[in-house]
Amino acid sequence: MERSESTEEEGGGGEDDGAKKQTSRRRFYRRRKFSLDDLLTIVMIYWTMGSIVPSMRFYKENFKEGLWKREDARTSVYVPTGLAAFPEDLLHCPPLWARQKYKNIMSYSYMPRGGHFAALEEPQLLADDIRQFVAKVEALKK
Repeated sequence: MERSESTEEEGGGGEDDGAKKQTSRRRFYRRRKFSLDDLLTIVMIYWTMGSIVPSMRFYKENFKEGLWKREDARTSVYVPTGLAAFPEDLLHCPPLWARQKYKNIMSYSYMPRGGHFAALEEPQLLADDIRQFVAKVEALKK
């Protein structure tokens, strides 16, 4: 279900704010890699399995006061770590910030495309990145 125009109800009635919303919606519909049916299916799985609230709880609790105030934000991670930076993700963690928390980064990949739902949007890119990370970790055992 592609949209090409916004309606008065959506705030697209000529106001600057409405135009921004319309542009944002168009950008989302142009770049998405999955259908609205796929998205609805995923949301329904979360809803019917009773996991929609816990999945949203993270955002509610952490964005209200800030991620940096969490106890685990002050705790370093020493296990082998891999990070994939997708350009259209909600939050970005530059390598400098990542190194402050993750002390053993073995892979930091800048992805050419994708966003918050990387596994759905760019499954091959993500799978390839995970494979190369696992290969690096397994090579440590030898």
